[in-house]
Amino acid sequence: MGKKKKQRNNSQPDYFARVIAVLGLVFAIVAIVVPVWQESINEKERLSVWMRPNSGGIVLIPDNRKNSNVVQIPWLFTLSNTGKVKLSITSYDVFQMENGGLSRFNNMVGLVRNSDDSPVVPPITLDAGESKTIKMHLGFRADSGVLDSLYSHYDERGSFTLNDSLHVLAKEGRTIYGGNASYKDMDGSVLITIDTEFYKSEPVYRVEFITGRNERFFVQGSETVSKFGS
Repeated sequence: MGKKKKQRNNSQPDYFARVIAVLGLVFAIVAIVVPVWQESINEKERLSVWMRPNSGGIVLIPDNRKNSNVVQIPWLFTLSNTGKVKLSITSYDVFQMENGGLSRFNNMVGLVRNSDDSPVVPPITLDAGESKTIKMHLGFRADSGVLDSLYSHYDERGSFTLNDSLHVLAKEGRTIYGGNASYKDMDGSVLITIDTEFYKSEPVYRVEFITGRNERFFVQGSETVSKFGS
C-alpha cells in the first residue's frame, strides 16, 4: 500500500511549478514590450498652437485697390513643442472656413515674421519644451465702405495698427469686418460697443503647420474664438 501511494504522488502534475513558469514568461514579455511602447510614445511629435490678433501690428491694405479688396490683419501664433523630441516645422497651409468648407484666395497670406520682425525662414526648429511666437498677416475680403475709410485714414496719417482701425471705423459706426459699432468719448475714456453681427461677419481661419515627419498640427479660430487642434 505504501509503495503504491508513493508512485501515485510522483505521477501527479506539478501545477504550481507550471504556473510559476508561465508567470515568469509573461513578466519577461512585459519587461520587453513596455520599454518599446514607452519609447514609441516619447518619440511622437507634439505641437500646441495658439493664435490671437496682434492689436499693435500694422494693417496692410492693397497697393492697387482696382486689383484687390483683400485687407490683411496682423496675427500672432505661439508654437510650443509639448513633446519629448525635437521637431522642425517645414511649411504651413492657411484656409478660410466658409459655409462648412475651406477656401483660399489671392493675397490671403501676407508677411510671416519672427518676433523681432526678421523674415521667417523654414524650418522652424523647436527643442522639447521650447516655444516660439511668429507674426503672420491673414487676409479677408473687405467691403467698399470699409476700404474707403481705411484708405482715407492711410492718406491722412500713413500706416496704422489694428487697434487704430478699430477706433477709426467705430467712429463711423462700423467694424472692419462690416458689423455695426458705436463709439463714445466719456471724459477722456473711450467706450466702443460692437453688436452681435460682428461675430457673424468676422472670418474664421484654419492654419496648419507641417513638420519634417509630415505631421500636421492646426489651430482654427477668429478674433473672438480660437479652437486648438493637433
